[in-house]
Amino acid sequence: MSDAAKFRERLVAIGELYGKEITPPLMDLYWQAFGYMAPDDFSLMLTKHTLDPDRGRFFPKPADLIYQVSENDGDIEDKAQLAWGVIMGEMRRVGVYGNLEIADGQAMATIQAMGGWRALCGTLTKDMEWKRKEFISVYKTYERTPLDQLPSNLPGLVELENHKKSQPSGLQKLLIGAEAFKKWESND
Repeated sequence: MSDAAKFRERLVAIGELYGKEITPPLMDLYWQAFGYMAPDDFSLMLTKHTLDPDRGRFFPKPADLIYQVSENDGDIEDKAQLAWGVIMGEMRRVGVYGNLEIADGQAMATIQAMGGWRALCGTLTKDMEWKRKEFISVYKTYERTPLDQLPSNLPGLVELENHKKSQPSGLQKLLIGAEAFKKWESND
């Protein structure tokens, strides 16, 4: 059985446990968020969620599953791995043209420190494993940074182009400066 098939089987089983129909869009959402994980790791996360006396009463949202790794185990590397999976899902979903908007401020700061969203999206597939390792290493440095000091989104190409278009060009700035100089000179 393939990893994808094991993943689907486990998510459908959890859906049955909670009386939740696993629709194709829902399956796709969870696959984008956690498809990078080994099936046994994903299964362990689901099991931990079902045993959680508070959160385990409801069908798990991705954040609930991330909580199981980040809060219960306390292992920052696992949290970074999960964040990387979310980032990879966003790369597939919005790509370099869209804005990266995720709740994990440490992940946002990490990507910014690695050169930004555009640079990460431009990474060749063969180099992605090295980027993942770099991400995990840098992520650890941001773990203790207060959330209010971390970025909330990283602009994609569309937003950067729109911002650039809204700013006066170099020639326009020069003309504005020349007009201001003429007015200043005429006042003397």
